[in-house]
Amino acid sequence: MSDLPSPPVPKNCDLSGFSFMPLDCVRLVQSDLCALSSGDEFKAAVVLWCRAWASVPSGSLTDDDRILARLVGMNLARWTKVKTMAMRGWYKASDGKLYHPVITEKVLEAWAHREKQRARARKGNEVRWGQQKASHGDPLAITEGCNGDPLAIDKGSPDDRKGQGQGP
Repeated sequence: MSDLPSPPVPKNCDLSGFSFMPLDCVRLVQSDLCALSSGDEFKAAVVLWCRAWASVPSGSLTDDDRILARLVGMNLARWTKVKTMAMRGWYKASDGKLYHPVITEKVLEAWAHREKQRARARKGNEVRWGQQKASHGDPLAITEGCNGDPLAIDKGSPDDRKGQGQGP
């Protein structure tokens, strides 16, 4: 058993489709990182926040200096010089990944928002499809609403097809 804390986000948390990561500007400008870091240290820190946002689980980084150096576009020697400040606040969890409390706070807010949207979409689909789950592979769902004829979707009266290369 590990003395490390549990990961702060679910292991299936994936925000890679979210290209926008919220940035609390006031909090950042008032942070020790902003006050104490050099330009390279600050840049590396922010790049790692962005990389963590798009990883799975979201908000995590690998605990490998070679990979972290590559993620921020530095060689290992340069990374070693900026690492302490760039990794300020990051901690290792029991899954072996690194997490930052502010980044994971923002990840959990976005994840909760996504889950709410998914629940609303499921509910809307249940209403729309009469409690029946529809999928592209379900023939009943595909033919429903077209009198049992799956080709009826593309059929129309000949008048509807005029001007569309379908004849007179």
